[in-house]
Amino acid sequence: MSKFLTRNDGNASLENFYSNLSIGLEEEMLLVKDADDEVDQALVEVEQAESAENVVAAADQTDDMIVKNNGELDENGVIAVDNLTTAASIIATDDGAVNPGDPLNEAETDKLIPVVESSGKYYVSIESFRETFAKIKKKILEIVASIWARIKAAYRKYFGAYTSLMKRAKDIETRADNMSGKIIDSAHKTFEITSGVQYLSLGNTEPTTNAAGVTAALDVVGKFGNKKILTTLKDLGKSLLESVKGADFSTEADKDSAVSTLLTALTKSLTQMGTVGIPDKFIGHTEYSVDITDVASTATPTEELNIILQDRIRINEGDGKLKDSYKFTTMSVSDVKKIASTIHDHAKSLKGYEVGMDELEKTQKDLASASNTLEAKANKADSAEDKVEGIVAAYNAIVRSNTYFANNVSSLAKMLKLSTGVLQNSLFWCTKSLDLHKSK
Repeated sequence: MSKFLTRNDGNASLENFYSNLSIGLEEEMLLVKDADDEVDQALVEVEQAESAENVVAAADQTDDMIVKNNGELDENGVIAVDNLTTAASIIATDDGAVNPGDPLNEAETDKLIPVVESSGKYYVSIESFRETFAKIKKKILEIVASIWARIKAAYRKYFGAYTSLMKRAKDIETRADNMSGKIIDSAHKTFEITSGVQYLSLGNTEPTTNAAGVTAALDVVGKFGNKKILTTLKDLGKSLLESVKGADFSTEADKDSAVSTLLTALTKSLTQMGTVGIPDKFIGHTEYSVDITDVASTATPTEELNIILQDRIRINEGDGKLKDSYKFTTMSVSDVKKIASTIHDHAKSLKGYEVGMDELEKTQKDLASASNTLEAKANKADSAEDKVEGIVAAYNAIVRSNTYFANNVSSLAKMLKLSTGVLQNSLFWCTKSLDLHKSK
């Protein structure tokens, strides 16, 4: 990264950092490229942490049984240990990029391999089982911390780039004002675009390569820019924090209440996410959706919570293949002026996400701290002579709220990425269109 883009994150926001600087197009492109890379890596880590958690959730249901039977495994216990080994392997490689922290090495996971005695019974070391559990959970939290670090790095760079986008949009408006009498001749009615065309594709559709297509994409950016989804995620964070802070495992009723409280918060948030005005056909050849699973009535509260914790905002790539190049209809001066004005306003709206993103990050830190406090409660309750069954499984499900929150905010970061792509590419098409106008 160039020295120009290096800063101390402990200083004021990037918005203020860049407010008095004249950022050129090259620096803007570097900022956005770096931010896009951070978002992409965060999304890889989301999948990694989520996969490991889902396997651990299946395994930790068996913890009480293994302890009660002094390490002896029935068929379900063997499956649970195998699941735990799978979870360890998912996060066992440290490549310095998508998988931070100390890896779980093969020697540690080998300790989980059940021993078969002459009687034909299977046994596993309870100590090794729980140690590996603890390491996997720690590892997942390290990945979650990395996700947040990447999201923070990304959004600060996007907000810096918006200053440049706003200035360039105003410059194009001014240029359009000074093009009286210029026309598009027959040889320049269209031009070829070979990159960025996905930003003119809403949902899984073919791109609309003209002024109407640009306007439609910008309309979606405008709906995202109203920040209703940010408000919903802030409310989600507060609810998760309150649920974790209030959780207790002293009695069966306390444990069930802790799980039910979190379930209620998640269900409410998922419903709200579906009503924030984001269209299903999102920009960048993607689709916006919110998972809502109908859980079987036979599921225990903890089982239901682990299922619902897999429901979240999704920005899924369209499965239709776009062509390598398209013909774009050269836009008129009046269309360019209107579109440039809209881009300026949307960039300004997206800059308004900065304070909200900082609030989400603070909530994440508070949630992590509350989870550490809850761990002490869970350990104390689990060591009591008359302990309640299912404490470990309930605790593990509740602290998954850390990953759940990060996963949803990572989807928000992807939406920022796609929105920024629309603004940048639309400005390019505006400039190209003006370049093709000639004097009469």
